[in-house]
Amino acid sequence: MLRLRRTSERAHQFRALPPLPSGTRRSAYVRVGFMAPGETRLHLVGNEHGDCGGGGSARRRGCLRACVIAAVALLFACGGKNPAGPDGASSIVQLGPQVLRISPRFTCTQLTPGVLALVLTRVTVIQSGSGWVASAKGGDAGDVRLQFQESDNAGVTGAFQVTGSVTGAAVHVPDLLSTVPAWQLRATFGGGATVSGFAFAAGSLGSPVAGLDGVGSGPITFTDAANNTCSGSGFSWSIGATF
Repeated sequence: MLRLRRTSERAHQFRALPPLPSGTRRSAYVRVGFMAPGETRLHLVGNEHGDCGGGGSARRRGCLRACVIAAVALLFACGGKNPAGPDGASSIVQLGPQVLRISPRFTCTQLTPGVLALVLTRVTVIQSGSGWVASAKGGDAGDVRLQFQESDNAGVTGAFQVTGSVTGAAVHVPDLLSTVPAWQLRATFGGGATVSGFAFAAGSLGSPVAGLDGVGSGPITFTDAANNTCSGSGFSWSIGATF
C-alpha cells in the first residue's frame, strides 16, 4: 500500500508516506479513497485473492489496467477534468457481445479446492436511454443485468466515470478462459448491489481496447458445483471484448 499526500494544489504533486510493514500482504484490487483532508490512500495490486498473481498474462494485464484506472481516479480526486472525448460518451462504450468479469473483494476460501473465485460470462451491451445495459447472453450465462450511466468526466481524454446497479446471477462460462482447467461457479447479487468505475476508449488508460472497469458494493454470493458458498459485500467487475 502506498499512501500519498497532496503537497501542491496547483501541480498535483505528492509525497510518499511511510509504507506498510515488511511482509504485509497487498490487496488484489485497487481502491482509492480520502483518508483525511488532502490525503489519499492508494492500494496497489497484489496477490491476496489470486486475482493478480499467476493465472497467465491475461490476468496480469487486467491488474495493470486496474493500476492505471486507480491513477485516473487519483487525478479526478485532485480536480482533473477533461471531456470524455470528441465523439462523446456513446462512442466510448462498445455495444454488442462482451465479456463480464466478476471477482470478490473479500477472502473467499469456502469454495471447493481448485475453484477460482472468478466468474467470466457473456453479456450483450445495449444503449438504453441515457445509459447502457449489459445483460446475460444465452441461458448458460445466467440472468445477470448490469445497468450503468455516465456520472462524471474522468481526468483524461477518452474516459469517463460510471455508476449503476447490478441484479441477477452471473454464471461462469469456462471456454472464456480455456487455458486453465474448467470450474463451475455462479455469482448471485442481492438487492441493492451497486457499481462504479470507468469507461474508456481504445488507446485510453494504456489499454489497446475499449472497456469498463470498476468496483461494486452490496451483497454477493459465490456458489460452486458442490453448493459450497462464500458471501460478502464487495466485488470488482469489468466488461470488455475479451478477458
